[in-house]
Amino acid sequence: MESRGQPSAPETAQERPVAAAAPGLSVPPGALHGVPSIPSTLEMGRFTLPIVLGLATYALNNLVDAAFVGQLGAAPLAALAIANLAYIAGMVVLLGLIRSAMTFLAQSAGAGQPHRLGEWVGQYQWLALASLPILLLLMQGFPWVARAAHLSAATAADATRYLGIRVWEVPFALTTVLYATMYNATGRSAFPMAVQWGAVALNVTLNYGLTLGHFGFPRLGIAGSATATLVSQAGAAAVMVGATYLGPLRRRHGLRLLRRPQGRTLLHILKVGLPQGTGDGLELVAFLAFFAILGWLGEPAVAASNIGLQVTHVLFMPAIATGIAAASYAGRFVGAGVPALARVTTHRILRMTALYMGALGIPLWFMGETITRGFIADAEVVRQAGWVFKVMAVYQVFDALGIVLRIVLSGAGDTRFPMVAVGVCSAAVMVPLSWWLSVRVEPGILGAWLGMLGYIVALGIVLLWRFERGAWMRMGVLRGTGGQPEPRGQLEPRGPATEGAASRSAAADAPRA
Repeated sequence: MESRGQPSAPETAQERPVAAAAPGLSVPPGALHGVPSIPSTLEMGRFTLPIVLGLATYALNNLVDAAFVGQLGAAPLAALAIANLAYIAGMVVLLGLIRSAMTFLAQSAGAGQPHRLGEWVGQYQWLALASLPILLLLMQGFPWVARAAHLSAATAADATRYLGIRVWEVPFALTTVLYATMYNATGRSAFPMAVQWGAVALNVTLNYGLTLGHFGFPRLGIAGSATATLVSQAGAAAVMVGATYLGPLRRRHGLRLLRRPQGRTLLHILKVGLPQGTGDGLELVAFLAFFAILGWLGEPAVAASNIGLQVTHVLFMPAIATGIAAASYAGRFVGAGVPALARVTTHRILRMTALYMGALGIPLWFMGETITRGFIADAEVVRQAGWVFKVMAVYQVFDALGIVLRIVLSGAGDTRFPMVAVGVCSAAVMVPLSWWLSVRVEPGILGAWLGMLGYIVALGIVLLWRFERGAWMRMGVLRGTGGQPEPRGQLEPRGPATEGAASRSAAADAPRA
């Protein structure tokens, strides 16, 4: 490759795949020494698949609890639903905060400072432990939620009993998320997936024994289901931490079970991580408002929308997984001082995810009613769900943009802009547009979901604009923490291949003739 005004130098083994993948980039000789090369599609698939399977366990654990509690009757099942909603609402900001560890861990790994991962994990561990008293305090407001939901005394008592046990799993669940994030940040996704599936197996076994009274255990009902989930999450955390500390990563990453809390580091983490969790919280509030609008349209609208969301929640898991993979790659490239490679890799992953999500739109458009009949036979619910699935089919590609870019921007340290974008798009587009169209479009459920379409399209376009502007390439979240990497040679844009919008990124990614 030739530098401007300088004779050509032999390409290194890592520079060759970069040249093939991004002919618009000028790579100074030796700039990529020690820097991971752009991953191939096969490598991305191998990394992403275990993340997909690991994410599936979150929905599966809820399904396991529902399957066993459902055998106790309708009232306990209703109690489980409201208790899970309260649990998720309490956890959403804390979960986003812990997942922001990807920013620091991936960039430290890319900067050639693997020993610093233990320092970050040690500080995040204190936040995971501190989450328990925070959530215990928040759950004191659950009786008010039960009254607002007009739950019967028996249902409210079951929900309180379930939540009172389940809340104790929070530090274990967040510890598992933290260590899984560490593995994903360094390109190792198989081990966390195996641990998470082991937890599902344990949850099934314990639910069978404790909820229904088998294996010599007493029949504890809904309390048994909560206990099963608690024990399985504690077991997953113990295996994740134990295996990590007994293996070579303890020395490589400088891991310690307990590190002294560092005030400045914790404040820096909160500065970067709280906006990520807050954005998730704002979106949850907006979705609750959206469902309130659907509630005014009647039970069939709520039921049809719930079916649509449950189906697509499973289908877009690969999009979330590709977003996590893209954030891992982007963080490592940014930490290595070559953010232009992060742009190229993200463009590749965006196209792959958009193609997947776009293809999903075809069966959603044509088979929405057929899918719904697999859940319920009510003709009105089936008819309304058909409209829901059609709108979902239209916004799939924009949803891919929003999901992937939101995670990637956060992984690069740009967490405030996505938070503001979610808040503004929710307040200015989703809620008012859904309400306005629900009373002016017939059927009302179509109008409400057209408002949701407007929100997803707007958010996807705004995040794409932010990504292409490139502010995330200069965030430098490791500055001031003793982790600023030494310059390794910057990849310089040469021509429009890395400066244009995502629609033009194909030129940068095309193989060189």
